Amino acid sequence: MTCGKCKHAYDSGDDGLVCRRYPPQGLMSVTPSKLTGAPPTITKISFYPPVNKDMGCGEYQAAD
Repeated sequence: MTCGKCKHAYDSGDDGLVCRRYPPQGLMSVTPSKLTGAPPTITKISFYPPVNKDMGCGEYQAAD
């Protein structure tokens, strides 16, 4: 009953194994502008939490 055998695990390639049991998590970063009077730059990032294939989980569901 590990993440590597769970139906919610997804191999995202370069990012490794992620858990898609719940919606992605979101972050927002605000960077002040270097120009006087210009609005700040807002960067939005969303991601699924990374997991280790050998990690156990209470939300485990067998892959079909």
